[in-house]
Amino acid sequence: MSFKNDFDRMKVSFVIMMISIFSLIAFIAYLFVGSVLEDIPTRFLSFLINITILFILIHSFKKYHISIRNLFGSLSISNVYWLKLITIQLLITIFGVFSITTIFMVVGLSNSEFLKSFLTELDLSSTENNFLYSILFYILSITLTPVMEELLFRGYLFNKWGANQGVVKAMIFSSLLFSLLHFNSGFITHFFNGIFYCLVYLKTKKLILPILLHAFNNFVAGAVIFLPADNTTYEVDKLLESIKEMQFVLNVGTVLFIILIPIVCYILYQYYKGATLITPYQKNKELTVDGPVNRPERTPLI
Repeated sequence: MSFKNDFDRMKVSFVIMMISIFSLIAFIAYLFVGSVLEDIPTRFLSFLINITILFILIHSFKKYHISIRNLFGSLSISNVYWLKLITIQLLITIFGVFSITTIFMVVGLSNSEFLKSFLTELDLSSTENNFLYSILFYILSITLTPVMEELLFRGYLFNKWGANQGVVKAMIFSSLLFSLLHFNSGFITHFFNGIFYCLVYLKTKKLILPILLHAFNNFVAGAVIFLPADNTTYEVDKLLESIKEMQFVLNVGTVLFIILIPIVCYILYQYYKGATLITPYQKNKELTVDGPVNRPERTPLI
């Protein structure tokens, strides 16, 4: 059976252009607010951009007659193997932490001054990390951000490219783009998270599940703000000892990262087995014709 791709008229170039224009407006607004109020964190700009992208996506979906119902599928979160999904999510989160230690390890080997510079320039007491601001943006990171990013990368790009190029290519390309957007906060982590969220969306046809898993991931990753602040200043004569301790942690993290690579890939592959090759939007569109979108798919992990 052939399907009409409802996303064909909603060009990626158009979405990028609109996001760029309105993000520029958001940046100007941020500069204006910053000139009036002092100590406005740069994360406020991220908030403005998230709101902008969310508005553009919803407006574009309505303009091009893309069904929000078919995009989200059922909103029910019952009859879902939450233990399995949360376990995989936690595994990828831990895997991501070790990937960052591996990057530190590689950069440290190539640049002997890197760890020294990192420790001397580390400042956890700056105004940027004001606790009230941190709480506010922590809340936004587990509410607004997952909704916006899942609508963009899974709801829009995965469905659009999946209908034209196939779900496997769409999964890889959308996850790669997702990881590039988060390049400074863990490229590898977000690539595997993107793959995982695509798989969950593909198998359940429910966009609400990747949104909730994304929110859970941000909840765990952002919980560091509740740890006691360490205002330690590293003196030059104590740096060598600190670097040795840090080097040991990086070595252990790198070994664990290498061990986890095949494990994470195997688990994601096993979860992928049995998935349909039709996009969630297309499947939900078919179900809205044949009957209500309320039949969950529960495929065992192994």
